[in-house]
Amino acid sequence: MVHASPSHDFSELTFLTLLDNWERLGDVAQFLARESVNWSRWGLLWLAALCALCDLARRGRERPAHLLLGALALPIVAYSCVYIFSAWPNFRGHISTSLPRLLLGVALVAVFAIVAALPCRARREKIPARA
Repeated sequence: MVHASPSHDFSELTFLTLLDNWERLGDVAQFLARESVNWSRWGLLWLAALCALCDLARRGRERPAHLLLGALALPIVAYSCVYIFSAWPNFRGHISTSLPRLLLGVALVAVFAIVAALPCRARREKIPARA
């Protein structure tokens, strides 16, 4: 049996904590906006993923676009809400040290969205009819 000390990174998940720290979501949103255009870390990944989702929807592939949008947005929203309960005295430091790592998993979905929006070569080329 492994004994580990309890984590002190987060406060208790109570309604009072939620109400007291609700305004932190604005800081998280600002960090996400800055992080999404962090050229040295992500390049054009998030912009390309957004364009890919829009292109999928424009070409009549709304269902894949909606599924991929959900697969991108839901984890990001969940990760962002966690910082409401951060017990760090400088919760902004908590965001800046952990959120980029959490986004790595979601980045794979962004890459998949980009690949899904690429035109399939077999569809573009006319397949000759067999005689």
